[in-house]
Amino acid sequence: MGWSNSNTSSGSGGGVESVTGLNTDNTDPLNPVINISVSSGITGAGTSVSPLIASSRGLYSQTNDSTPVSGILPLTLIGSGVGSLLVPANKFNVGDSFRADFGGLLSAKIGEKLEIVIRSSTVVLADSGLQTMGALTNAVWSLSVIFSIRQIGGTGVASIVTFSNFYFVQQSNGNAQGFGFNNVNSFNFDTTVNNTFNVTAQWDSSDPANSIYSDVFVLQKIY
Repeated sequence: MGWSNSNTSSGSGGGVESVTGLNTDNTDPLNPVINISVSSGITGAGTSVSPLIASSRGLYSQTNDSTPVSGILPLTLIGSGVGSLLVPANKFNVGDSFRADFGGLLSAKIGEKLEIVIRSSTVVLADSGLQTMGALTNAVWSLSVIFSIRQIGGTGVASIVTFSNFYFVQQSNGNAQGFGFNNVNSFNFDTTVNNTFNVTAQWDSSDPANSIYSDVFVLQKIY
């Protein structure tokens, strides 16, 4: 599946007579369903039904602010949290799709340029290029990223498509701006090695007046 954790439970013998006490709608935060799979189906009174499958969609949740980025070096916008950003080698499937949502604060001097890059380990999945900022003070920003596995395999075979939208709103006057970017990487993406999701930011100059950090980030598997 990729970017997921799972536990599997199966009955022995001819089938499972009954399954009780399960939180199958995944709404109880104290007893979430991670992954339940009964490969032989659930049987009762000689009647077979479809296998019961339920999956946890939450993969990572940030619990601390990321370190502010103010210079020309690309630094992560992901703070520490719970879950995992790592996909082990050969764990992606064709069609696996994910969504990453960020939020935080952004300040900039007028005319300064900001670049956002979506990465899997050292591989660039999508790059916004340098985007010119206006004068900003603690503008509220959000970033939405959706990416899907088109093909699995080594470099030159594996393919991933990434779609991103970045918006920011001035708290003082409500003015909203933003930009979007997307890309298909069929060149150096590789599902046969470990992949770690990351998003970085960098500026075209080192000025302490320029700053961006996240206080919210959630990664989910959506298919």
